[in-house]
Amino acid sequence: PTPLPTPAPPTPLPTPMPTTPLLPAPVADCSFEANKQNGEYCGLWLDNIAGDQWKRNVLGTNSWTGPDGAAEGNYYLYTEASGGEVGDTAILLSRPLNFTADLTMSFKYFMHGFFSPMGSLVVKVSGSQVWSVSVDQGNIWNDGAVPIGSFQGTQPIIE
Repeated sequence: PTPLPTPAPPTPLPTPMPTTPLLPAPVADCSFEANKQNGEYCGLWLDNIAGDQWKRNVLGTNSWTGPDGAAEGNYYLYTEASGGEVGDTAILLSRPLNFTADLTMSFKYFMHGFFSPMGSLVVKVSGSQVWSVSVDQGNIWNDGAVPIGSFQGTQPIIE
């Protein structure tokens, strides 16, 4: 008798979204200069929730498409999209935000590449897309701003 072929090992699943509700956190400045503590940056941001991975870096990335360094300070988070596939996602999730003022979430992003389709950088709040940018934004750090005053106690997600 001919032996049956050995089945391929199963593809590992991405880390699932947290099922236990996260405790609220105060709004804070976060420059990613400090290492993660208890799996979070600045006591606020969780990375590597599902899909592709976020990486903390100093200096430039290993691709032609990344920055030479941080927009401010020494460290930044990035996810490498070169060589990815349509539908790949990297999620940066915040704790529910505890605030009472009318606030704007401000951030810097670097979105440069030579490949098409490039994909998008998206900010969602409570599952609704509230900001996005697509295609090459130049070989520079850009400013993003999302008014979040009406979303008190929710979880902004950056994909």
